[in-house]
Amino acid sequence: MGSYGVIGVVTTGLILGNFGSRIGMNPRTRVIVSEFWEFIAFFVNSIVFLLIGDQVRFPILADNLVIIAVTIAGMVLARVVSVYGLGFITNKLANSEIGLPEQTILWWGGLRGSVSIALALSVPNILGEREELIATVFGVVLLTLLVQGLTTKPLLENFNLLGDQPLRKEYLQLVARQSAL
Repeated sequence: MGSYGVIGVVTTGLILGNFGSRIGMNPRTRVIVSEFWEFIAFFVNSIVFLLIGDQVRFPILADNLVIIAVTIAGMVLARVVSVYGLGFITNKLANSEIGLPEQTILWWGGLRGSVSIALALSVPNILGEREELIATVFGVVLLTLLVQGLTTKPLLENFNLLGDQPLRKEYLQLVARQSAL
């Protein structure tokens, strides 16, 4: 019965955050608020990674390489099925045109991050496999950030999906000006 209040607050926050900012804020205030929350997200991410550095023991990573590799393979395979499968269904049912290059970027860009690590760190010490769980999650995040994160831009360039950046930037500036007016 107590969760209805929480759901109400979250729903109200989502509505006000998405629609209220357009109605109740001028464009300059909206930009400032957006930059503030981006900084807060960066700060919290930094804190989480500092906690990781305190909690993760790197020799345990080497001991869990097999489970890390199996986990990454399972995650990549699950993303292949979900992204390409849902892309196919969406293209057929909604008559959309999500091309294979865009689907490939969606599949490859599925980086894991601080939320999964924070969840792993929140596992109580009573659980015997806590260290292995933390090492597995950290290993998956580390490898996806290093491999997928560093290869996403070359993949975007290979699919020629970055070519219209100046045009897109100009378009966004025009939309911002129109909204401000």
